[in-house]
Amino acid sequence: MEEYVQDQIKMTDEVIQAINWEAMGRYMKGMPKSKQVKICKYMHNWQNTGRQKQKFAQSAGHDTESEENKNIYVCPFGCGRVEQNQHYIRCTRSPKLRHKMNCLKSIREWMVKTKTSKLMRIVIYMRMLDWIKGDVMPPINIRNEEGGMRVQYAVDEQDKIGWDQFFKGRMSKEWQTIQDEEYERLRNQGNKIPAHQTGLWWTTKMIRLTIYFALNEWQVRNDTLHEAKDKTEREVRRNQLKDMVYKMYEAHRRADHPALRRYFKRPYLETISKATTRIEHWLVAVISLYDEEAKTEGSIQDIIRDHGVNIDEFNQTNQAEE
Repeated sequence: MEEYVQDQIKMTDEVIQAINWEAMGRYMKGMPKSKQVKICKYMHNWQNTGRQKQKFAQSAGHDTESEENKNIYVCPFGCGRVEQNQHYIRCTRSPKLRHKMNCLKSIREWMVKTKTSKLMRIVIYMRMLDWIKGDVMPPINIRNEEGGMRVQYAVDEQDKIGWDQFFKGRMSKEWQTIQDEEYERLRNQGNKIPAHQTGLWWTTKMIRLTIYFALNEWQVRNDTLHEAKDKTEREVRRNQLKDMVYKMYEAHRRADHPALRRYFKRPYLETISKATTRIEHWLVAVISLYDEEAKTEGSIQDIIRDHGVNIDEFNQTNQAEE
């Protein structure tokens, strides 16, 4: 795998050796075969983007400069640029730009929850934002901060690997090392850190979330590209469910109810990446809890309704499907 990636994107031996392939291997082993196909297409630039279509057309000798053909290769969000690999993650014309930024915040919240080294957490989030928002990565200098030299080295190494590669799960080994040291420091201070939480565990989870993020944006891109076509009932239903899940996470974030916490342990990105039936089961379980709480003062139902979730509509739809 390392040799293929090195040849594909022309990385030096030094850069290839800096990537945490062990964490990547663990992540892939934990994914079902059906998802591994989608992940590999994304990671190796095999997705059917406009640029990919353009390459095939050029190799077949077609005129890719004609006005008719040009429209096939441009971004479906309408920015007018040729759709390069990962462009859909960064395009400012995305119809779900706010949702994209909220998904990114979900990763930041996960880092807080898993006691990620504070400086590392701040820098990673800033760097992810920098890459999404611009073509040029601004310089960063945190050497004078506490623990800054170590984090600076990790940032510099990831800069060499590329933050486009970070979003493909190709992360510097240094992130794992820093997080190992952070967990050790917290344990020495008497904090209860589960034994399974290590730097390798953290990196594997981070890979999982960043790729969830990318594939979710790919779905937004596909929905936009095919919006003129009739969507299947299943696609419409899944989008409705994802919207409901988002509103519930927002409601829980603003009004943390103890009875709900066990349903929100996983990051939002991970919940909406599940199969449609599993999302439905999650919603059924949560809404059943709302029903139990409906008669209490300041009930969860009232909190959720205030945030735009139509519980009655969901219950009616679910009963009809049963």
